[in-house]
Amino acid sequence: MEDAPNRDVIDLIFLEVMENVVVLMLDPYGNYVVQKLVEVCTEEQRTRMLSKLILESHTSLVCIALDTRGTRTVQKLLQYVTNQEQVSLIMGALSPAAAVLSKNNNGQHVIEQCLENFSEEDNRGLLLVVAIHCSTIGKDKSGCCVLQKCIEHSSGENRERLVAAIIAQATVLAVDRYGNYVVQHLLGLRIPQITQNLLRQLQGSYISISLNKFGSCVVEKCLSESSEEQSSQIIFELVTNPNVSMLLVHQYGNFVIQTALEVSKGIYHQALLNLVNLYSDFLRGNSYGRKVLARLDRCLRHI
Repeated sequence: MEDAPNRDVIDLIFLEVMENVVVLMLDPYGNYVVQKLVEVCTEEQRTRMLSKLILESHTSLVCIALDTRGTRTVQKLLQYVTNQEQVSLIMGALSPAAAVLSKNNNGQHVIEQCLENFSEEDNRGLLLVVAIHCSTIGKDKSGCCVLQKCIEHSSGENRERLVAAIIAQATVLAVDRYGNYVVQHLLGLRIPQITQNLLRQLQGSYISISLNKFGSCVVEKCLSESSEEQSSQIIFELVTNPNVSMLLVHQYGNFVIQTALEVSKGIYHQALLNLVNLYSDFLRGNSYGRKVLARLDRCLRHI
């Protein structure tokens, strides 16, 4: 098929391949044959192939997409879709399984191909399923990447639904090794309403989140990406908490205090200075505390 064979040859190969298309899609070598066939077959033939895979085969398109070799052929099919019937067949099969696909290294790439090749309206069902399962998806290595891609490829009602679902799970995602990247991604959008809703959701939990390896990065991002008024509210919550001294000498919390020193102004900056000075003797005897003192010294030198 490399030398552009005539249509009769392609048609003959197509008929032969269709008899065992699922087996070939999962085969170490056969999958390359199917991929090439997808490139050269007609629109009608691609529709027939999809119909067989989705409507007739006992092995679903989802199972093929989850396979190391099968995912390549499914992705190739997505790249060569040419009409709405084909899109409807594919999305009807993949959308209900969006959560499973998102949390799989092979399935992740299939979801991303859907987002890149199909319209937002075609992906509406997929985005809805992702929103419903955003917590489990966001806490997965592959899933957190998919979730960020879904945010990027959505708008209007679809994005609002997805973002609202993520924000509702923000306190859980913020302290997760993968979920924290999703929360930071929302902050990085720098959309005032999203930032405001997210900060409100985290309110009351800033101390506990700051003591977490992953959560401390989120709180630092909250401080650096929010307005002066919003960052001041976070700092107020920190300095008025009875456990604030823990942050000063904590392996992760100290970074939050350092960032707070950098971004704070006025009475809130003074409150932090007073706090650090109050515990200065204690801080000098702790390796993390000394980092806070060093940051304070740099801040004072730049005044």
